[in-house]
Amino acid sequence: MMAERKTKTRTKTRTFHDDLADATEDLIERGFHVVPIRTFNPQDPKGAKAPAMPSGYIDDPLHETDAKTLAKVRAGSVDGIAVVCNARSLHEFKGTTYLLTALELEGRAMTPEFESEWREAAEHVGAGDLLRRLDRGWMEDTAGGGRRWFIRVPVPAESPVDADDSAECATVSKRNETAATEILRLVPRIAAVRQDGTYAELLVTKHQTIVAPSGERTHPTGGSWTRTVDSEPAVVSVTDLYLLADLLAQVDEVGGARADLAHSPLDRASGRVRQVATDFHRKVTTETTVETLCANGFRLARTESDGTAVLDLVANPGHGEVRVGGPHLPPGGVFTFSTSASPIPAERFVSAFEIRALLDKDAKGDLEALADSMLRSGEARLNPWGL
Repeated sequence: MMAERKTKTRTKTRTFHDDLADATEDLIERGFHVVPIRTFNPQDPKGAKAPAMPSGYIDDPLHETDAKTLAKVRAGSVDGIAVVCNARSLHEFKGTTYLLTALELEGRAMTPEFESEWREAAEHVGAGDLLRRLDRGWMEDTAGGGRRWFIRVPVPAESPVDADDSAECATVSKRNETAATEILRLVPRIAAVRQDGTYAELLVTKHQTIVAPSGERTHPTGGSWTRTVDSEPAVVSVTDLYLLADLLAQVDEVGGARADLAHSPLDRASGRVRQVATDFHRKVTTETTVETLCANGFRLARTESDGTAVLDLVANPGHGEVRVGGPHLPPGGVFTFSTSASPIPAERFVSAFEIRALLDKDAKGDLEALADSMLRSGEARLNPWGL
């Protein structure tokens, strides 16, 4: 009698991309929008952490981006995902409309000394209970060694009268996004900055934020994002959001991490300083500012086809990106969204003269001191008023 053949049942081993696909589906089901993130490539001219889309930006309707993200993850073509975290992040949770944002401590802040200072400052400004509430919500450790708490902020949103009217739905959606934008725009401080860089930041200006279990080829270190507390994001009021801004101000050592978005300090400078700056701006070029930045910790990452010079940090490539010149800025003028580009203020035009002052080791951002120095050296001169 022949022995009965035993058949082995082969079980499929779960892969990293299986876990990433599950996480992507879970986020979509919970109402969040997800974005695929490029794999890190030092030769990639657009740098790391950008959306893995042809343009490098989120340029599709978000529900279409959700589907494309899931397809890319399942195909194994990306190792990272991000959630939309700006005014477009609006979603429903328990009958209320919220936007999604996050509070982040950078890797350099993850020391016992700063942790103690951070918690003491929180108690001082009345944010101690708020931080403990964040600790019980959605919390992750980043691939760069930092920590991130995700936050839901309620938005006074309206609903379309006729949900089948696409035009009305689009109009209402835009008004709701405007309301969310206004909440984020009025946050008085978005970062705590020290001489060696950003320590803590409210990610209110980010378009997307990478989340767990992203890893492998996503970060230059090969590290992973890890969910340390798997829960819903903490719900905080707008008042709480501004309280976190007070906490950032308490531990900031540089000052002005959220500068006036509308006006340059030159608008408030003396006529003498403005005259020196005007003379400087007549001669300055984009190349002049690029040279100044490159002598102070930045490197030229690329020059775009329209002439815009794009720089990032020598010590942290892909971070602290600033744009110089091009068709949208005066020669030598600078703009950045990044608070990692300290001491350059984020989200406003910064003139070439102000850049020179911010990076000058003697002026240290003082426009009057720079003007005095330039006059003494003969680099600038005051023109007499005509009679």
